[in-house]
Amino acid sequence: MTSGFEVTLREQVEVSQQQLAEAVRSDESAEVHRHGARLVELLDRARSHAIDTTGWVDSSLLTTAHAAL
Repeated sequence: MTSGFEVTLREQVEVSQQQLAEAVRSDESAEVHRHGARLVELLDRARSHAIDTTGWVDSSLLTTAHAAL
């Protein structure tokens, strides 16, 4: 069973991923950095709670998020 924490975290990851994708499309480097950092932070939080995030984030956006740090 999925916890409320995990559901909320996954929703936040989805929003952050969408915001990062929009920032990339708009070529706004400050926003790419901001949303990329937030996405990585959320994924780190999931990992610290032993939540498997496999498949939650598009691999190219994840690469962009890490590169923006």
